[in-house]
Formats: sequence, C-alpha cells, structure tokens
Amino acid sequence: MGQAWGFGRYGGPEVQEFFDRPDPVPGRGEVLIRVDVAGVNPLDHLLRAGLVPGLDGGRPFPLVLGMEAAGTVLALGEDVDGLEVGDAVFGFALTGGGTYAETTVLSAPNTARIPAGLSATVAGTLPGAGTTAGDAIVQLRLPAGGNLQVLAGL
Repeated sequence: MGQAWGFGRYGGPEVQEFFDRPDPVPGRGEVLIRVDVAGVNPLDHLLRAGLVPGLDGGRPFPLVLGMEAAGTVLALGEDVDGLEVGDAVFGFALTGGGTYAETTVLSAPNTARIPAGLSATVAGTLPGAGTTAGDAIVQLRLPAGGNLQVLAGL
C-alpha cells in the first residue's frame, strides 16, 4: 500500500488529494517502478478537469495524476525484454496509470534505462517534453542544413 496524489472526481485544484492505494501490478508489456521523480505537464489539469476523455484508460476514481516518471524497476510484466529489476529507468505511464505516486506502472515500449551521466530529475521530465520537441522538429520539415533556434531549455 502506498500513497498517491490525484482526484476522486473531475474538477479544479480543489478536488486533488492524497490517498492510499495498493501498489499496481504490471500487466503484459508493463514495468512497475518505485517513483523517484514525476514530471508535471499541462495534460495533468486537463485530465483532472475531465477534458480529455479516454486518457484515463477507463479506470475508476480515484485517478492518479502524472504521465511521466523516472525511478527504479521493481517488477516486470510478461513480454518485457531489455529491462531488469533494479534498473534506473524513465518513461510514460499511459492511459491513466498516474506517476504522482510512490509506485506506478510504465508502458515498457515507452520506457528506457537512464543513460549514464543523466540525473533522474532530468530523465523524469523527458518523456513529455522530449516527445513534444521531437514532434515539433519533424513537423517543421527543416531542409538539410536548416537552423532551429531554441529560446529556452535546461
């Protein structure tokens, strides 16, 4: 049993609260981690407000906030290759898994080992921001030798 930060009904910040929940069990293609860092994203308040139907994965209330995290692998579901218990990893918790918790389940295809020299603090924020940046670069269709100016970053 661990603690999580989430909400028991849709609404504004006033519906957020801590609650106890059993540790999730990883299913096929999932990885259970002890959360060290959870990223904060605009999707969090949209999920809490009920503005992104289906993003909760059809899970019942209470729902846990958070979509990305870094931590240590505690258990592996079936059909997970390339990761082992004890690995330091980062990735996405898809369909309402929630990362604002002591433990969470990540999607194995969207989870990777944290590279040497990269902190868990940085790794835990990369899935959302990194995916957004990657998508933007693809959509810009820069020609060979083109330039991209980044106005902010870590």
